[in-house]
Amino acid sequence: MDICRSDPNRLHVPLTQEVVLTRDAIKAVRVLLDLKLTGNQQLVLSRLKDYPETTMTSLVLSLSGELELSEPTVRRTVQLCRLLGLIACGDKKSKGIHVKLTPLGQKILGNGGDTLS
Repeated sequence: MDICRSDPNRLHVPLTQEVVLTRDAIKAVRVLLDLKLTGNQQLVLSRLKDYPETTMTSLVLSLSGELELSEPTVRRTVQLCRLLGLIACGDKKSKGIHVKLTPLGQKILGNGGDTLS
């Protein structure tokens, strides 16, 4: 690393090091999320691939029955995953949007969305 000539307050990192830093950052975020995400959040995220083209309401109803959790618990879990930026879905202002993993969520889950790794 050296000082960037166009902005002396910014360090210049060669592209090869940026890739390594990005991979390390993703690994670190995975570890932190693995420690921080609740079991319910991990369950919901790992099941998203089983429900393509599903709205939040349909997902909540389906997962509530499948996981034997209350609807408010599953709804709050999905909302928290949305706030963390792991999923995108509709809200009060934009209903009908299908739930899907964000690019961050895909990177965090790895393995095609099967499990946290």
